Amino acid sequence: MSLKLVFRIFGGLNILTGAFALFATKAMLGSAGLTVTPELITVGQGFAITAIALGLVSWRTADIAGESLYAYGQLFGIVQLLQILLIVYHLMTGQAGGPPVYINLVVGIVLVALFYSYSQQDENSVITSDEEE
Repeated sequence: MSLKLVFRIFGGLNILTGAFALFATKAMLGSAGLTVTPELITVGQGFAITAIALGLVSWRTADIAGESLYAYGQLFGIVQLLQILLIVYHLMTGQAGGPPVYINLVVGIVLVALFYSYSQQDENSVITSDEEE
């Protein structure tokens, strides 16, 4: 596995989540234990476009970041960590629950670990290759 693949996984998951939130908003929000209202559907669809946009940015970052990819990996790890903190907050306050929340939590923790791990590996290989020159 490589950092580029981690970006692709993160991007693909965000695009899928966004597409599901856009086209099956009621089902997605209802499965998290939320009371679905027309207003919440509107907010959910806004979230959907944001998730799709983040997915596209992540997917393309792997191609355009060049030697800065490891720095972007650290940044995306922080972004995912913020999402985890929000999920934990929602669990603690009882605002959301159910299997989707726990699945997102586990996937998020794995992604943070992968971003961190592969960002460190890539950063170390860049430093090593710079020192050799």
